[in-house]
Amino acid sequence: MRSNIRISISLGHIGINTVMRILGIHGWDHDIAAALFDDYNLIAAVQEERLTRIKSWGGGVPWLAIEEVLGIAGWNRRDIDVIALGCGTFPTRYLRFSLARDLYYTMRRWFGRERRTRDIATLAARRGIGDPYALFRSDLFLADHSFRPDTKICFQNHHEAHALAALFHTDWDDALV
Repeated sequence: MRSNIRISISLGHIGINTVMRILGIHGWDHDIAAALFDDYNLIAAVQEERLTRIKSWGGGVPWLAIEEVLGIAGWNRRDIDVIALGCGTFPTRYLRFSLARDLYYTMRRWFGRERRTRDIATLAARRGIGDPYALFRSDLFLADHSFRPDTKICFQNHHEAHALAALFHTDWDDALV
């Protein structure tokens, strides 16, 4: 029952019920990091500041940390089945907008006045969309960064992720978190 709880809570909308390799990414803001799991068993976790030696390093995808955790596991990007992202600020390139808004941002980019990042949770709330995945161009993200095209992407609430981590390391079958 415990593995079913994990899948239904954290990856239920993806529909995966098999062993999987998960790459967790906390990026784009501050204290960016990556963690690698093999069927919910932690293999490696690295905070980017440990590699750059700059305290609270952030401002993008933690590529150094991602390469480090993959190296520790002996895997490459094409071995990843699921990427778990936190809701946060993403480059506008990876966000889905209406045609009019897309043209607007394209014009701003041409004139050098592009707004480079947007908060995906704020955009989802403004549009009344419950799942930020609907606004994310996963195919573009996966292709740009050499992940398999069938790699699943899911978004997790930062605070719920902390609560679930606490639950996973208990002996309880269920709990109010």
